[in-house]
Amino acid sequence: MKNTKTLKVFRRINKIRLAIVLSGLFLMFSAVSSIMNNDVVAEPKMDVYYVKSGDTLWDIAAKRIDNSVDIREKIYEIERDNKLTDNIKVGQQLRLRAER
Repeated sequence: MKNTKTLKVFRRINKIRLAIVLSGLFLMFSAVSSIMNNDVVAEPKMDVYYVKSGDTLWDIAAKRIDNSVDIREKIYEIERDNKLTDNIKVGQQLRLRAER
C-alpha cells in the first residue's frame, strides 16, 4: 500500500517536471522564432569608392543623390558608414551605399 502511494507521488512529480520542461522549450523556441522573424535588418548594399585628388565629401555626395535629398544628410551618411572623424585622403577607400 505504501509503495503504491509512493509510486503515485513520483508519477505526479514526473508529470509536473515534464510540463515544466516542455513549457520552457516552447518559450525558448517562441523567442528564437520571434527574433529570427522580426529583428532581421538587411545590410544595405555598398559600393567602394577610392578618393581622388581634389575630391570632397560634398562632391562625392552630390554625385550620388537627386534633388529630393538634402546633401547634408548624404554627407552625414557617408561619414557614419565609414566612421570618419577626420578629412578624407587621396586613395582612401570609402564605402558608399549602392544607388537604387
